[in-house]
Amino acid sequence: MKRLFGPPLIALLAARAVSAAAALWAGVNPLHADAWVRWDSNLYLSIAQRGYFLEHCGPGSHYEPWQWCGNAGWFPLYAWMLRVAPGALLSLIFEAALLILIWRRLKNWPALLLAAFFPGCIYQQAVFPVSLFLVCALVFLEFWRPEAGALAAMAYPTGFLLVPVALLKRRFFAAAGVVIGFLVVITVMRLQTGHWNAYFLTQSKYAFQFAPLDTLFSRLKPLVNARYRDATSFAAGAQTLLVLVMMALSVKSWRAQPAIAAYCLAYWAFPLCVGGRLSLYRSEALLVPLVVLLPERARIPLLAAAAPIAFAMSVAFFRGTLV
Repeated sequence: MKRLFGPPLIALLAARAVSAAAALWAGVNPLHADAWVRWDSNLYLSIAQRGYFLEHCGPGSHYEPWQWCGNAGWFPLYAWMLRVAPGALLSLIFEAALLILIWRRLKNWPALLLAAFFPGCIYQQAVFPVSLFLVCALVFLEFWRPEAGALAAMAYPTGFLLVPVALLKRRFFAAAGVVIGFLVVITVMRLQTGHWNAYFLTQSKYAFQFAPLDTLFSRLKPLVNARYRDATSFAAGAQTLLVLVMMALSVKSWRAQPAIAAYCLAYWAFPLCVGGRLSLYRSEALLVPLVVLLPERARIPLLAAAAPIAFAMSVAFFRGTLV
């Protein structure tokens, strides 16, 4: 038991210590539950408290009156769990479970620590469904359980990307589980808002467009152009560059681990292809399974780069400059 839970607990404490230091640096008390609530966290809290609602955007929303606002652009599983436990506690539990799964698979300290400090790791810890989704996705990829796929699809909008990953391995029942989870969400939204397309109506105002290279280069621009640079954009650009390096280093392992490779490729490419106002730094947090594909000799140098970026991104999060 000590060998199974001891290393993940140490990694968890190390990651939490860094984020706590970042909170204190930003002038925030990390022991207050509200410290971990930022921006979209409030939408999950609203789903937990009042269910889904959809309405035309009003004054002060920064959107046109004909556009749709509300909380139907976010998926409900994490919000439903908020009804029985505080969000900070839920994220702590699922972050621990995620690290246990990584350790169980790899039994490798650098890989475990890299997972703990993975780009976007502050969203594993905050009141967001990232760690919940990652646990469901890893169980799905490991055991091809349809129920894990359904839960992943109910936790995060991009859960549907697990369908082609499962079909690649001819896991048809597993893929069906993902579809069922997605249909459950759409049905709940229909019952509570009166619209089958409530999710798409809410998301339509975010100016999504297919421009993957433009999206990537715009995120990297602060690294080379001071006009677009501040502390937050520089840290986010460094994180995107680190993920790009990780993806390049993982290529040699794609043939040996096709399901993990397909997952990582899908979850890396899809946000770039969608573009628009999507927070790329948050979607990069979903790429934790990438540690499985990385060459062992590269994990320590990558960890050395990931830890300071994690600190900088955490400071930006606690200061409220990340959404």
